[in-house]
Amino acid sequence: MRNKKVTLHVQSAICLVGVLLVSACCPSQTALWRGDFNQDGWVNFEDLLILAGYWLEDNPPFLPGSAAIGERLSLEDFAVMARHWQTLHCSPIAASASSQENASLSAANAVDGTWATRWSSAFADNQWLLLDMGQLRNVFGLHIFWEDAYAARYSIETSIDQTHWTQVYINENGGGNFENITFSPVTAQYVRINCLQRATVWGFSIYEVFVKTDDDCLAAGQWELVWSDEFDGPTIDSENWAFEIGTGSGGWGNGEWQYYTARPENARIENNALVIEARREDYANRKYTSARLKTQGKQSFQYGRIEARIKMPTGGHGIWPAFWMLGENITEVGWPRCGEIDIVEMMSDSLEDNRTASGAMHYADINGNHVYHTGSRSISKPLSDQFRIYAVEWDPTGISWYLDDARYFAKTAWTSSVGPFPAPFNQPFFILLNFAVGSRWWDPAVTEATVPFPQRMFVDYVRVYRKNQ
Repeated sequence: MRNKKVTLHVQSAICLVGVLLVSACCPSQTALWRGDFNQDGWVNFEDLLILAGYWLEDNPPFLPGSAAIGERLSLEDFAVMARHWQTLHCSPIAASASSQENASLSAANAVDGTWATRWSSAFADNQWLLLDMGQLRNVFGLHIFWEDAYAARYSIETSIDQTHWTQVYINENGGGNFENITFSPVTAQYVRINCLQRATVWGFSIYEVFVKTDDDCLAAGQWELVWSDEFDGPTIDSENWAFEIGTGSGGWGNGEWQYYTARPENARIENNALVIEARREDYANRKYTSARLKTQGKQSFQYGRIEARIKMPTGGHGIWPAFWMLGENITEVGWPRCGEIDIVEMMSDSLEDNRTASGAMHYADINGNHVYHTGSRSISKPLSDQFRIYAVEWDPTGISWYLDDARYFAKTAWTSSVGPFPAPFNQPFFILLNFAVGSRWWDPAVTEATVPFPQRMFVDYVRVYRKNQ
């Protein structure tokens, strides 16, 4: 940043562009596509930067003291300050509410970092949304992104203990949409939005809330890196990964067609990334080879955010890369009693079918039968066109699935044969990365006739975070 005074100019640009973006895309859920400038299916920070670029192209303000030489605010200035703004405007780590319209419109949606979800209350006045910052902070305002069902009248209170509350703000004429609220700084851990009077016949509904603070938002209640493999060494790290070799029992339980090897032709480090390559070749009585790596017996994790940055293969009938987890106790109890978390799979049926990421969980129900739940997200571009971040956030209350930090699926209730909720997802799990070719769900003749090989799955990193207490 050239000059600290640029901050004020960039903040003004952020506010203006933010209002334009919200106005363009957020008055209703059906209008979200209007702000999706990079056409990835979601409205997010990257769309804000794109819109900022258009605005700055026609309206670039002069930097302080530079009018004579014509030095103007650039998109780089905007991006740096916007990231700084994003850090200093915290997403609370938890939220609760007086009511919710239904289970899919819970309070947690107001602090999950995306406008694709929202909290919605019962259809009544005098509702509240409680924000927990995780620790005491110096708080001086809020940014509230309302849905159509906004509050015509509301107040804001703060507290250090949820017992003693101080009113710091009241709005007798709320306008909805995007509201930028500032009040005198106060020390608080909890912020409560008291929605006193509805503007519509519906309840109250909020897409997202950010809390203004000059504290370091990553200090507590945020994700702390506890383990990673950046794949920046000369070879695959044997302290982290083991290879599974062969065809597995029944084609790894799915009737898969490939033979997994530990050869560098199938798995290697290349340009600071793990490459898993599926090849069409005659090998050990199979027509395809690939690789399957796991951290079993080396690294296992219970709860946290588990993510990888992956560039998927081109796709085609039977192409099936995956990033997933299994319960560490699989050797004792077997599958599915051990539990399985599929962080991402791309199950391709054709060369054009390469734009959908799927996540799932598998376990045994109270009768010991296999049960699974799955969700997916399709985007406008192939998953092979660039690296994307695939993640789950997993805690004792449930599991959520993310693509590029946008949540697309969550599960918060299940009943298992191995114990009360959240079993079996209350134990250590290990990580797997593999690239399968085919299974009982695909036709080998179609794959042989239509799918180009070799195909490669690139993994930039695998990281595990835990919430910093």
